[in-house]
Amino acid sequence: KLTPEVKQAMQDIISDTYEMFIKLVAESRKLDLEQVRKIADGRIYTGNQALKLGLIDEIGGEDEALQWLEKNKNINISNVKNVI
Repeated sequence: KLTPEVKQAMQDIISDTYEMFIKLVAESRKLDLEQVRKIADGRIYTGNQALKLGLIDEIGGEDEALQWLEKNKNINISNVKNVI
């Protein structure tokens, strides 16, 4: 069994990590911090839901992701496919 002090220490770490995650999502997706807090409650979203919420730019699979990397980040996807 965990002592109350250990439980609190663990909760503090979880809370701090959660706050860092919320801020990172809000910054990187250019979303309001409170909006992100409302949707970041642990649930899983479908691609369509995530798109509507602004959490993703588009829906696609591995091929689309690799094409995006090549187009937007100038990454040679033939090199990436060899790693995958």
